[in-house]
Amino acid sequence: MTGHDFQSLCEIQVGGVGRSTVFVDSTTLQTTFSAAELAAPKVMYLSVHNRPSGEDSERLPLRIVAFKPFIDELLPASATVGQSSVILSVVGQGFRSGAVVSWDGVDRPTAVMNPGRLAIVLDAADLAVGGNHTVRVHLQSAPFDSSPPQQFTVQNPRPTIVATAPRFSSVGHADFTLVVNGTGFVPGAVLRWNDAARPTTFVSPTRLTAAIPAGDVVTAGAATLQIQNPDPAEALSLPRPFAIDAAGRHVLPYDVGDFLWDPVRQQLYVSILATDSIYPNRLIALDPMTGEVVRSVFVGSNPTQLAISDDASVLYVALDGAAAIRRVDLATFTAGLQFPVGLYRGTNSIVYANDIEVRPGHPGTVAITFQMHGFNGWGPGAEVMLYDDGVPRKLSTWSGATIEFTGPDTLYGGGTGGSEGSIGVMRMVVTDSGAVDDSSASDLPGVWGGDFAYLDGSMFTTGGGVIDLPRMQARGPLAVYGFIGVDEATHRVFFMIDTTLTAVDAATLQVIGTQHISRVPGISQPYYYWLPRPLARWGGDGFAYRGVGGLVIFRSNLALP
Repeated sequence: MTGHDFQSLCEIQVGGVGRSTVFVDSTTLQTTFSAAELAAPKVMYLSVHNRPSGEDSERLPLRIVAFKPFIDELLPASATVGQSSVILSVVGQGFRSGAVVSWDGVDRPTAVMNPGRLAIVLDAADLAVGGNHTVRVHLQSAPFDSSPPQQFTVQNPRPTIVATAPRFSSVGHADFTLVVNGTGFVPGAVLRWNDAARPTTFVSPTRLTAAIPAGDVVTAGAATLQIQNPDPAEALSLPRPFAIDAAGRHVLPYDVGDFLWDPVRQQLYVSILATDSIYPNRLIALDPMTGEVVRSVFVGSNPTQLAISDDASVLYVALDGAAAIRRVDLATFTAGLQFPVGLYRGTNSIVYANDIEVRPGHPGTVAITFQMHGFNGWGPGAEVMLYDDGVPRKLSTWSGATIEFTGPDTLYGGGTGGSEGSIGVMRMVVTDSGAVDDSSASDLPGVWGGDFAYLDGSMFTTGGGVIDLPRMQARGPLAVYGFIGVDEATHRVFFMIDTTLTAVDAATLQVIGTQHISRVPGISQPYYYWLPRPLARWGGDGFAYRGVGGLVIFRSNLALP
């Protein structure tokens, strides 16, 4: 205390009670207050008592006021939408008994950890929506004397793109809706296509849809997709490429059983094996120009070989998992009749379909060659049976593993000849009892190779053999071989090895041209008898084959007249 005329025996009194006093000089006296005396706001009245004379000075008030709380930091300073709970520590100064943390102006149950740390619990409701929140500290006794605000941020999560539908597009495609599946999507999320926002609809935390204009797919290549959640947000999703294929050029990642072309509906039909992750045990119809699945139907266990009637009214699919055949109505794309292939020659051995052909002019009748399981693995039975709406005819006939109808009443089969480097051919006629042997040749010059295709009266084998079927005479062999496909319109035979396509004139047997198909996987499977039809023609200039990683679709000028 400062004043005048202080003497060495003067003492400071608080409320009339003397205190230990230090005489400094005639103008200054000192006393010490303990922390307990200063713990709460109050007013103390101080005076100076002159002990020799007994005189007292006037009383003066000493006001003890509360120190205004101050927040130094929040730990943590942020959280992510969707967290179940967070313990928020508030570190600062001036936190005394009765200190309370408020969250957006609402007092929360507060734990005093120590004089410099308070804690509250944020629950799932507090963390449900992204945004910024205001945190303050005040004393219960002085609710309006609060700390300056600190900001706590609830961030929208970093989204993740898992898959898109479609998985790709093609040059020239019309406007389309892109479905994006993933995680961490929140309302207001936007798809960025090559860093440009596209109109986006929030469906759920795991799905968005976006409108993609035709102008985004005018050039072959790949677009970059990212998802941006509204601020505050952790970050954009990692970039994901979206393929834009040239029209009619695709690599589709399906586990393919077989495939063939429907010239009436201009679609590729593909049987999808049970091991596929997208369309297991289904028959799909593809638009080969866009690569899009336009129709899909479940057909049964592990579908493999396909055959289509000449009027494109029905399709037959072999079910390797059921040792059966399923018929599909192509007008409605519905699966109908299913029937077993049967037992082998009066035994209890189940047979499976190796090759299927539909009798011309008779969409209810199919010829099926047998396949056996269990004999050192599996392999062909080399016999053919005719079925009418699933009912087998009486006779089965030795035919070779693969067969082709050349007319309603004539069926040919082929295989390895009786000697090395030769081809065997069987001609059968269709009777009410079944296919009956008509004639055969077992040692025609040429290499069999495992499969054959029929065009303009000749058998063309994957080994490069050429047989004039009416005469049962060899026309070849050719200088080329490989997976084989034919085109009745241009009278050309196509062979493919790895990624090299060769076209041959069926009449002259001259090579028309060869083309290497770039940036596609090569044909991967061996051209054995249990994998017929590995190369297909579609449209004016299109081809399809099984490659490493799926179905390869491409176009080539070698198909053009």
